[in-house]
Amino acid sequence: MRGSLSVLVLALPLTISCGGGDERDFSNAGGTDAGATGGSGATGGSGGTGANAGASGTGGGAGSGGIAGSGGTAGSGGTAGASGSAGSGATAGSGGAGGATCGTGRSCVPATPAGWSGPVTVGKSATVAPGCPASTFGTSVANLKDQLVPGAATCTCNCGPTTVTCGNVTYWDWTQNSCTGVATEIENITPVTECQPTNDDQDKQIRVTGSAVCAGESVVKAIPTPGWQSDVRLCGGATDSGGCGVGQACIPDAPSGFAGVCVFRVGDHPCPSGYSANRTVYYEDFTDTRDCTSCSCAPSGWNCSTNLTRYQTSNCTGTTGSNTVVSTSNPKCSNGLNMSSFTVSAVTKTAGTCGVATNTNLTGTTTPTKPQTVCCR
Repeated sequence: MRGSLSVLVLALPLTISCGGGDERDFSNAGGTDAGATGGSGATGGSGGTGANAGASGTGGGAGSGGIAGSGGTAGSGGTAGASGSAGSGATAGSGGAGGATCGTGRSCVPATPAGWSGPVTVGKSATVAPGCPASTFGTSVANLKDQLVPGAATCTCNCGPTTVTCGNVTYWDWTQNSCTGVATEIENITPVTECQPTNDDQDKQIRVTGSAVCAGESVVKAIPTPGWQSDVRLCGGATDSGGCGVGQACIPDAPSGFAGVCVFRVGDHPCPSGYSANRTVYYEDFTDTRDCTSCSCAPSGWNCSTNLTRYQTSNCTGTTGSNTVVSTSNPKCSNGLNMSSFTVSAVTKTAGTCGVATNTNLTGTTTPTKPQTVCCR
C-alpha cells in the first residue's frame, strides 16, 4: 500500500503559490533536473560513485559528500613517499667498500692490535736519528738505539822497579861433605877483607844474603764507554682518514727515508698478525759490568855477589887459581875449591827487573737493556 500511494503523489501536478507571484513547479520534469544537479555534486568527488548517489533522488546531499572525495588530493602526498626512493641513495655509502684505495699517499693497514702502540714509522741514522715528518707522522714517541757496540777493553798489569837489599857474606858449616846434611851459620864475615881459614875436615859453604821486592804493581784499565750502531726514532701522530674496511685504518704511507708503517711494544715480543714482515728489537739503555782483576809482580834477574879469593895457605898467602864469584843465587861449597883460606870482596848488587807473576784478566759483559719490539708491514 505504501508503494502505491507514492506513485500517486508523483503522478499529480502540484503548483504552490508563494506570494509575490512566485511560483515553484515541482512537476516530474523538475524532479528529473534536481537529480542531475545532484550528479554534478558527484563531480566534486572526482569519482563516478557520486553520480550513482544522485540517481536516488536524495543523492543530491550525498553529492556534497563528494567534496570529501577531493581529499584524495592529499593522497597525492604519496609522491613524497616516492622521495623515500631518494633514501636509497644510502647505496652511495656502500662506496666505503672500495676503501682498499683510501686516498693518494695512503694505504689501508690493520688496526693497531691490543697491547701494541701505533701506528708509527721508523727513522734511523748512524749519528742522530732524523726528525719526524710533520705532515704525516709528526710526533716523536720514542728515541731508541740499535746494535750495542761495546768497544775493545784491555787490562794491563804494570810492575814497578826492583828494590834489592844485599846483606853480608856468611859462612856455613855442614854436617856432611859436599855441603849436605844440616847447615849451621858459623860466621858473618865482617869486614869482608878478613882472612878466613877453612877446616879441611868438613866442607864449608859461602853465601851472600840478599832479597828483592817489586816496588808496587798497578792495573791499567782501558774500558771504553759502549756506543750504538744506530740512533732510532719512532714517529707517530698519523690519523685515520677513514674509508677502509672493518678492522683497518687509512694511514699515510711512510715518507722517504723512513721504514714502513709499524706498531711497537715495550719488551721483547713476537710480532702480531699483519705486522710480521719486519721485526726489530731496539733498546733504550745498557749495562756495562766489565772490570779488571788485580795482578802481582815478582823480581827476577837480581843478585848480590862477592868475589872469593882462594889461598892454599891458612893465612891467605899464595894465591891459587882465579877469583870465584859467590852470589845469593849461586853460593859456593869449599869442597873442590882447593883452598885452605880465602877472602871476599865487598858485596855488589844487580837490580834485575820486576815481571808479571799473576796477570790481570777482563771480566764482566755489556748488555743492552729496556727492549722495545717494533714490527712493520
